[in-house]
Amino acid sequence: MTREDPGQDALAAFFAAARAEEAGPSSALLERILADAGAVAAERAPAAVPAWQAPRPAPSLAERLRRAFAPFGGLTAAAALGGFAAAGFIAGLAGGADAWQPSAATFDGPAEAIVAFYDLAAPEG
Repeated sequence: MTREDPGQDALAAFFAAARAEEAGPSSALLERILADAGAVAAERAPAAVPAWQAPRPAPSLAERLRRAFAPFGGLTAAAALGGFAAAGFIAGLAGGADAWQPSAATFDGPAEAIVAFYDLAAPEG
């Protein structure tokens, strides 16, 4: 049992016209597109690079230090850090503190130190 579509004959003319048309753009249009693409590619092509270029001179010591300390605030911050480190070192030597002897202020353990801190930080009542 076949079922026939009554609109099939009405559409047959349109299908035949679509098959008769040439598929795709005309060859003249394709040639113009390729010519335009070639012109754009020629404009974007890099200039000829000479075979040999002189090497760039190595940066000076000051420039290398500036680049190294830039993330930390520059040479000013590095000078301040160095100055305070030197002052701390000298104060440690002059203070008479002995790093090998235990401190006089000892606690029973880490928990005792935390309790002592919070006792100092608690508001007076």
